[in-house]
Amino acid sequence: MIDLKQLVSTRRTHFMGWAMILVWIYHFFLYTYNPIGPLSRSIGVDVFLFLSGFGLFYSYNKNTISKFYYNRYSKILFLFIILCLSISYIDGKGNLIGYLITYNYWTGQKSADWYLSFIISLYWLFPFFIRFVNSFKFKSYFLSLLFSTIALLVLKIMGNGDVGVYWRLECGISRIPIFILGIIFAQVDISKQDLLRQSIMSIVIFTPLALFLSPTIAFSLFTLFYIYILSKIPNNIILNYIGNHTLEIYVANIILEELCKKYSGILLHVILFTIGQFIL
Repeated sequence: MIDLKQLVSTRRTHFMGWAMILVWIYHFFLYTYNPIGPLSRSIGVDVFLFLSGFGLFYSYNKNTISKFYYNRYSKILFLFIILCLSISYIDGKGNLIGYLITYNYWTGQKSADWYLSFIISLYWLFPFFIRFVNSFKFKSYFLSLLFSTIALLVLKIMGNGDVGVYWRLECGISRIPIFILGIIFAQVDISKQDLLRQSIMSIVIFTPLALFLSPTIAFSLFTLFYIYILSKIPNNIILNYIGNHTLEIYVANIILEELCKKYSGILLHVILFTIGQFIL
């Protein structure tokens, strides 16, 4: 059996590149028929968050806490501010402060972008996640699945049928387990047999409930399988470039999506989105 931990370590940029391409495919087909449906969004974001948890573990352990936070936020805040300013201007009525401090996201309102709002919060809470994994090892994955499922159930009951509020928060809350799995994968020495057994158990236990409550959680249960499949695709210079610039490409992608959403019809959306993405 292939050594997945070594595979993730040596080909992380390759996987980041594919994750970005899958997110781009989802946004490209946002207003038309998507041949692979929500899988393109789920796989891309799940792989992103798994790799983030994996990489952050090593960064956290080799730096002081202040250096860790500086490294993380110095890479993301400038582009996040550009994104918030752009989305606020395009919307014409956006709450810029609410965007910047991620208040809008966590209160279920429209945010500049759910993913960056969510990942900024994960960076801040990372010491807590490390302690959580230290305390419960692989069990922390099951516990996070359970906590996320309960949180989404409560949100669904208390959301008064507001699909928009539920979707925005569900996108992040349902991904906490896969982020924690990335930390576990980097930290805990798991045998291949244990990894296979625990993965099968999580799929069997949580897939039926997750499909009813949050298909996103159900998709995330198969993230290691996605990574294994992507590892079979040969690496190349284009994938490496995309993988090394995912944040910049993602921000350009979101800004362009908002522009197309406001100013173009479906056909024009496809044309402008394609041309604009390559220009940006």
